[in-house]
Amino acid sequence: MQLCKGLNIRSRIEFYRSRYQFLCKWHSPFFYYSARGLIFLRLLVDWLVNFAAVIFSLGLVKNARQKLAVYSQLIFRHFYKT
Repeated sequence: MQLCKGLNIRSRIEFYRSRYQFLCKWHSPFFYYSARGLIFLRLLVDWLVNFAAVIFSLGLVKNARQKLAVYSQLIFRHFYKT
């Protein structure tokens, strides 16, 4: 699945996985879990915005549907251990 800017879901998942590994290695557990929580909240807000776009456009905007699918997978993958 492609995002509108050419990034696919696998590269986005790998980006977040490597970000979590970096935070875990170089920062305290408190900072790691705080950052992870903030990243999750940002993903959730992005998901809600795209969900609203899909609802208001009646699902006719392909870009909004694709982004919603990407953010859904990122949120789902967020709960996997890095």
